Amino acid sequence: MIPVSSIIYSHYQEEKDVRRIALYFMLVAVLCNYGCVNTPGGQAAETAVAIEAVHGASVCTGASTSPDAVWIESQQMLEVHWQRMHSHRIGGGGAPSPPAIEWETHGLVLIYMGQKRSGGYGLELMKPQASLKGGSAYIEVKWKEPPPNAIVTMMITSPCLLVKIQRGEYKTVVIVDHSGRRRLQVDL
Repeated sequence: MIPVSSIIYSHYQEEKDVRRIALYFMLVAVLCNYGCVNTPGGQAAETAVAIEAVHGASVCTGASTSPDAVWIESQQMLEVHWQRMHSHRIGGGGAPSPPAIEWETHGLVLIYMGQKRSGGYGLELMKPQASLKGGSAYIEVKWKEPPPNAIVTMMITSPCLLVKIQRGEYKTVVIVDHSGRRRLQVDL
């Protein structure tokens, strides 16, 4: 017959071994997670970059009649597009000053919705950051369209949105709407 103290001791050793194995697996999981999240330089991998809507309008002249996106990387490029966007103003005066941009750390994405036959259309930034996936920055925009039979102003509109984006490790900016549909893409 096996003494009771041997059974208790054997059971205690088994519990101790199970705890050791569990602790080992937890340690491995933590180390694997740390290695997957961090880049070789020890810096945490970026998953998002800051963005901000700096200008939006329902009428942006000089825009394409179809949806388009433009990468703006300098003050000179901004001034050209800014003048086009505001050229519909009578006498060309009264346009606001373009936004101040730190070009070393930021760029701009000008999103044109395209020409529309009525009011009720617009663009609105959905989040204060663009997500980064596979070398692309994804900007989520609410693509506003009037419902069928809506009462809207009868005028030609061409909505646009100017978005400031922090520079990062991406080569393409993708514009998606609030339902996740890919609308536009601009290569840098």
